[in-house]
Formats: sequence, structure tokens, C-alpha cells
Amino acid sequence: MKIDTSSQGELSGTDQSENSEVTAAVTAANDNAGFNNSVQIQDTLTTDVGELRLKLSDSSTGATVDSIASGRLTVDVIYQVDEDTAQDADGTGDNAYISLYTNGTSNKNLYGEVILSEGKVQYRGAGVGGVSGGSITDAGGTFTNGEKLAIEVTWGNSEFKFKVNDEEFTGEITEDAAVTVISLKIGDTSNTTNFEFIGDNLAVYSSDSGTEA
Repeated sequence: MKIDTSSQGELSGTDQSENSEVTAAVTAANDNAGFNNSVQIQDTLTTDVGELRLKLSDSSTGATVDSIASGRLTVDVIYQVDEDTAQDADGTGDNAYISLYTNGTSNKNLYGEVILSEGKVQYRGAGVGGVSGGSITDAGGTFTNGEKLAIEVTWGNSEFKFKVNDEEFTGEITEDAAVTVISLKIGDTSNTTNFEFIGDNLAVYSSDSGTEA
């Protein structure tokens, strides 16, 4: 194979796919690097939020169940100012959310919700299931913008708990039913934000069978 470039001249190479030393080195490098499946979530519209949504009943997700009554999720996140943003830093619509939904995807259908807001750890207070969502409530925890946060959320048996870098919090429940949708999102439907929400290593587990899987 030859590639003619303007800056480096003519580059040539040969097929090394049958060279066991080369293929072994490539395999080792891939194993060390792993797969980069992180997601960058932004809100650049005043008509919608920035969101990554996992619908358990969607076969494309690879989930083996349509809902989880008792479960756990873990995810690594970073909440920070987007240095490349064109959005105004006006202090509106800047919250990031980890949301567990039950019979719909409105606040009235939340099992529970973790909220990160410019260094503050918060959660969604209890609303009336199927009727109205709760208010944002201060959990008392803090973090530094740009810091990598290890999040763990557990739900079931009428409980909603979460950890932020091993600091434990107890949240509140609006609709006490099996979780069907999990969402990572930032912003709101009326504003844009100059912040971004980075998510990585999302894992969801079910304990409905009696053992976590």
C-alpha cells in the first residue's frame, strides 16, 4: 500500500495481518486501552434537554428485562463548564440529573432522581405519584466542578439511596413502581447551559430474582 502525501512524501506499508507478533501487540494495546464508551451530554436548545436515555424494553439496549423493581446502577460522571460552548453562562438550566422513571418519563413518574448543580448534591423530593413531581431538595453534599464522581444508586422496597464518591444519601420516592427508564441528562426545556455532563462506565443491575445480575 502506498499513500502520497503533500507533507510527508510517499508513505508505504505492507499487510501485517498474518504477522503473529504484530497482531499480538495490537490485541494487548486494545486490552490495555479498553473501549471508550463515554458520552458527552449538552443542552443547546431551548425546546429540549440534553439526554442519554436507557429504555429497558428497547431490544437495542441489550437489557434482558423490561423493568427493575429492585436494582442498582453505577456510573462515573463529570459535571463541568464546557470550554468550547457557544451557550451563554447565564446561570439558568444548569442542573444535571440521574433519573429513574417508572410508568412514564415525567417528574410525576420518577421513582427517584439525583441532581448535581454547580458543586451541590441534591435530589428530587417526593411528589404525588402519577399526579405531580416533587421539588429539588438539598442533600447536604458538595463536589468540585470538573471532579470525577463515582455515583451509585440503589432502589427497591420503597427505598431510594445513592452515593457520591462513597458519601451516602437517602432520597425520596414519587412513584413507587418498577423502574423502566434510566436517564442521564442536563439542562431544561426553557434554557440552554454552558455546562456539560460526561458519563462513563454505566452499569445497571437487577435484584428482582433474589440475587444481583
